[in-house]
Amino acid sequence: IACVLSPSLAKYLPNSRMGIRSDLLPPLLSSTTTSTMLLPSVLNPYFIPDRGLRRALRRAARRGVTVRVIVPAHTDVRVVQFASRHLYPGLIRHGVHVHEWRGHMMHAKTAVIDSVWSTIGSYNIDKRSFVHNLEASVVVLDGPLAREIEGWFDEDLENCREITLAECRARPAWERALQWVAFAFRYWL
Repeated sequence: IACVLSPSLAKYLPNSRMGIRSDLLPPLLSSTTTSTMLLPSVLNPYFIPDRGLRRALRRAARRGVTVRVIVPAHTDVRVVQFASRHLYPGLIRHGVHVHEWRGHMMHAKTAVIDSVWSTIGSYNIDKRSFVHNLEASVVVLDGPLAREIEGWFDEDLENCREITLAECRARPAWERALQWVAFAFRYWL
């Protein structure tokens, strides 16, 4: 990392033990539901958030918070992309900004909230990552680091295209049906 770290609080979160597996989501959910000056930015290649996180993102957007998500336009697991795209209309309708990365496969996994809370790691935002896969992440409370990661996020947005509700609705019926089926099997993806 190219920034100078100030004194900060950091926690390493492996999910090798069952009790630790859910330590990443509560701070994200809590920050998303209680902050009034929130700017959550999520960059994740396999984005199938559970109902609680989807609700928190929608509520934050309805409060006037700018909620930004970057997902890949091209992926190595197409069925996960279909499941993820099934969620776009519900998020976009409530004000969440969903962007697709136009470059080669995006595999970064970061999130920043309020320019203070950040996480970098291997967790995907899907059930498999939180329950089955061996993953690790570092959660840090540090303004300078969070702002550095936000800067990377802003740079990445330059290579993205924002998805619109009209675009989601214009997808062919067969594609929307495939998205629904993929989402129905999200637990196994």
